[in-house]
This record gives sequence, structure tokens and C-alpha cells, in this order.
Amino acid sequence: MNKQILVLTKKTTFAVHVAIMFYMIFGCFSPTNHTLLIHIISVLLVMIHWKFNNGTCVLTDLEYFIDDKIKSLNDSEAARTLKIQQEPFTGRIFKMLGLSVTDKQLNALIYLVLYLSIGVSILRLN
Repeated sequence: MNKQILVLTKKTTFAVHVAIMFYMIFGCFSPTNHTLLIHIISVLLVMIHWKFNNGTCVLTDLEYFIDDKIKSLNDSEAARTLKIQQEPFTGRIFKMLGLSVTDKQLNALIYLVLYLSIGVSILRLN
């Protein structure tokens, strides 16, 4: 497969991941009951998905799968054998912002924010 296509696919996957993250956090400010219900159900389904996928998102898995494919296209033997440590999507976002948190702190923060977002959606339902 073409390396440029893989890189574009990875960037697109990352952008979709960011969009979903923003929706999960800020969807509680949707203007209608219908969109609030969709938000509540969506967040709960994502949380259930994490439980059944060993605590990770399928989009994170896809990004790392693409990374492995990109590395395999490289001629360097060292690059082919190098395995990057899978780190949670939100952990990578925090790292980009220069913030350092443990996995336990990150999980607690993620679930706190999502439960608060669900709570706001429930309170805003008419």
C-alpha cells in the first residue's frame, strides 16, 4: 500500500478521533432533546465499547495498525522491528499539551468528564 495513503488515513483517523472526543465532552450543550438523547446514548456506547475492547478505542487501535504498516514500508530493518508503545489517545493529547498524567489519573479524569457531560445532558432534557 502507498505510504502517502497510509499517512493520510492516519491523519484522518486522528481528526475523526478528535471530533468524537469534542462531541463526547461538549455534546451536552446540544440545543434539542433529540440531540441530547443521542449524546447520552453515544457516550454510554463508547464507554461500553472501551470495556469490551480492553480499555482502548477502535480508532486508537486503527492508528497503531497504520503506524505498523508505515514502518513495514520503510527499508530499514530497525524501523521494521521497532514497536511503539501503545498509549491512550487522550494521553497523547495531554503529552502534546505538555501535561503529564499517570494512566490511573487519566482514566479517572476521562470518566469524570464523561459522567459530568452525561449529567449535564440529563439535566438539560425537558
